Amino acid sequence: MERERLLRIRVKLYPEEHDELVLPLHYNHAVQGFVYSNLDAGLARWVHDEGHAYFRRNFKMFTFARLGGRYRIHQGRISFLEGVTIRIAAVDADLLASIAEHLLKRPQVRLGNEVCRVDEVAVEPKPEVGQEDRLVVRAASPITVYSTLTTIRGSRKTYYYSPYEDEWSQGIISNLARKAKSLCWQTDPERDLEGSYLKPLRVTTRDMSVVNYKGNIIKGWLGIYELRLPEPYFWLAYDAGLGAKNAQGFGMFDVLRPKPHGGSGASELSIPRP
Repeated sequence: MERERLLRIRVKLYPEEHDELVLPLHYNHAVQGFVYSNLDAGLARWVHDEGHAYFRRNFKMFTFARLGGRYRIHQGRISFLEGVTIRIAAVDADLLASIAEHLLKRPQVRLGNEVCRVDEVAVEPKPEVGQEDRLVVRAASPITVYSTLTTIRGSRKTYYYSPYEDEWSQGIISNLARKAKSLCWQTDPERDLEGSYLKPLRVTTRDMSVVNYKGNIIKGWLGIYELRLPEPYFWLAYDAGLGAKNAQGFGMFDVLRPKPHGGSGASELSIPRP
């Protein structure tokens, strides 16, 4: 279950053809497409079509944060004024290595309809969490938990839970158990995860995020939480994301306490373009 090193990468892009990098306001699909288009073709097909399967679930085991950078919103578009930062996490180190290799070899890449140059690919440091099983974390992309219900008329309806409903934490932990099973961990996740939870510490209605993904409305929550997980499951959540729809840009989080030494958040390895 354990690996020697867990990685996240951070990519800095600048527009080649315009002063600003303009994307749809709901850009999750564009970023997901950026990830797949910068993977080896065979790996991209495997992640998209197969991934890590558990019954009828197919876990892609990667996620990404909301885009970083100074921006303005106008007429349903979001314009990044000084380039944009993409942060990607994954369980499979080969996936991150493939993205980094492709980005460093290509003079230009596309994000949505924008042609961009890659300014830098950086490897983020692993947070030093020690033996803590209770951590304070901040959602770097919305966390979503939902159930699909059948109405009395026979139609299906998706209900998205809030962090203040009991089903929220239950859904987070159940989803994490299924991820562990999809990886064929030789353990009993239900037993291991007894007493685990994700509960809100500083979450308000302003933290609710509504995302239009390819015409489907997905509701998730930002904010600050207390997370309690056994260490192997913490790293699984850190790499794969919390909750559902991770590969669509949901469930990435950062550790606020305990803080890494120095607390600067700087990369421990920076790989500039040749």
